[in-house]
Amino acid sequence: MAEAVAVEFRNVSKDYGSGKVLRDFNLTVPKGQIVTIIGPSGCGKTTLLKMINRLEEPSEGKVLVEGRDIGSVDAVSLRRDIGYVIQQIGLFPHMTIEENIGIVPRLKGAGKGERREQVTKLLQLIGLSPEQYRKRYPHELSGGQQQRIGVARALASDPSIILMDEPFSALDPISRVQLQKELINLNQRLHKTIVFVTHDIDEALKIADRVILLSEGEVVQSSTPAELLAHPANEFVVEFLGPERFPKDLAPGTAHHIMIDGLSIDHQAPIEEALELLRANSAEALAVTGTWGELLGIVGIEEISQHLLHDSTLKVGAIVQSDTSSLLAHTPLSEVFEQIRNHRILPVVDDSNRLIGTVTRSSVIEALGRHLHREEHSA
Repeated sequence: MAEAVAVEFRNVSKDYGSGKVLRDFNLTVPKGQIVTIIGPSGCGKTTLLKMINRLEEPSEGKVLVEGRDIGSVDAVSLRRDIGYVIQQIGLFPHMTIEENIGIVPRLKGAGKGERREQVTKLLQLIGLSPEQYRKRYPHELSGGQQQRIGVARALASDPSIILMDEPFSALDPISRVQLQKELINLNQRLHKTIVFVTHDIDEALKIADRVILLSEGEVVQSSTPAELLAHPANEFVVEFLGPERFPKDLAPGTAHHIMIDGLSIDHQAPIEEALELLRANSAEALAVTGTWGELLGIVGIEEISQHLLHDSTLKVGAIVQSDTSSLLAHTPLSEVFEQIRNHRILPVVDDSNRLIGTVTRSSVIEALGRHLHREEHSA
């Protein structure tokens, strides 16, 4: 089944007069995922973000949001339907927290009672007590609390798309890590499309379902964090992310060279979603990851079938098989071949137990096939 698209750039160029920031740019942003955009300064990250809500207009080409060419949509109405969170937060200092969160619903015609109810739900969603915080003013909150309010305000009109421009960069490290984790957990419940610009590579890799790396107005690579680290498109990717993030001195005969991506699922996903992923990939099992991408274990059709008829909303983490074997990227193929005989799937992890790929029986067969093909042609 084709991946649903939230935002699409079609042959977009942007010229500020001193040269093109974007040139004949094409990109699709998948629906319901956290997508981080990274790249050197001046590569077009913020320009790209601002084009989605028409704070910037393309010099050429089209931007489509959920299938609509936004060039023909009223810009003010468009912005009210897209959440926007910035580094400076932008809360109105003379307004209470309740008034700040409710400003877009008010502009869209929501009554006082409806706005109050929305504010209550949103404060609960971001972990702040409505009774304690609704009547406070921004200066009475910490930086992390203010940024939570910024996220709540972006969610107030129930947008399907939220744009975030360096939202956590001004926070202290502890608050920043906490908000990154909360953003992941929040989107596992809400399934919004979040387009997140950051200069922090660790942040980009940690929170993203998909990472888009730009350079000089062009996409260098668009992939999952695991795929980006396992299969960098070129030397620029390695240099920009840092050579230390990539396995060093890996011989061709290692797990790194036959692992694949896509056979993993978050522990908070319902088991029905795991079943669909197994079907889509004709797979026997999936690797299960925690909040930070760490390997928790595996789940397969046997585990799912035992529980599916009783409770289809059960989370994958409740039935994960934690006593599973795993491989490191440099595990020799001889050992991989030996282990896969007794396992449905072998997760591949880094030194921090973060999942970077998986080895399956079919991927081993494909690797053997490629090896035999090379042998035949070199004979």
